[in-house]
Amino acid sequence: MVEPGKTAFLHLLLPSTEEIGPSETDALPPCQDQLHLGCQSLNSWENGPCMTLEIPQIQQAAKMIKHTWLASRDRKIFKMLKHAICAAENCMTEIFLRRVSPREADLLQDPAFPARVRLRFGGSNFPPMIFFKIFHQHNGPGVKYISGKQMIKASSEATEDSLKMMGNRIFYENILRDSMQEHYNRITDEYLANLDETPAKFGGKSNFWRLLTLDDVPRHTIFYDIVEFLYIGKLSRHLQQQLPNLLLKPVTPEIQLQHLKIISALR
Repeated sequence: MVEPGKTAFLHLLLPSTEEIGPSETDALPPCQDQLHLGCQSLNSWENGPCMTLEIPQIQQAAKMIKHTWLASRDRKIFKMLKHAICAAENCMTEIFLRRVSPREADLLQDPAFPARVRLRFGGSNFPPMIFFKIFHQHNGPGVKYISGKQMIKASSEATEDSLKMMGNRIFYENILRDSMQEHYNRITDEYLANLDETPAKFGGKSNFWRLLTLDDVPRHTIFYDIVEFLYIGKLSRHLQQQLPNLLLKPVTPEIQLQHLKIISALR
């Protein structure tokens, strides 16, 4: 306990963002050389010696302060990520398609098949991982997919070529598998969620949520620095300079346009 007429002050050294990576979110126990309790007179700051802190209540308070600081930092990181991927969905669709799958990009460049890459967070730990998926937009409500089973008719030359390339056995196995799938599920193509993860050779779309890696993001954009900070914990100087702008909530068209310019700008 502190004697009457004296005050106790707590020196707590908080780590900086560069010292602790984004994955270290747990509050660290305080070191003995970082926490000290000073007993000083209210009238004079020169009275009273300093002693090493051993009070359990003060140590618990120090842990709470550090945990609160780390939680505040993680909230800022999540806010920056949310604003960044929202801007990337609107201005980097073509770049993602070119990097991820050049063949799909050439096909989806047709004006009749407007495509869009959507991003989302995933994983059980913080910071989260980023996943992407290619969607096809159309004039009607919802999202419509391109199915090979519907595009290729049974009487077309493509079906005959498929029969010659696969052979009779594999070709008829695919037909039987499709018939059994429709019989047991009793559901149409647009409402079958597992059809996205079905391989293309079985009549599926093979269009599942895929992990966005550093190889899928162009190096000359700030979005590469954001993904690098998530996966490696390296904070670049360019990203550090743009953090105040990316943390702004896009509530006005001016801020939204500013986010789009930052994400799409080339270095």
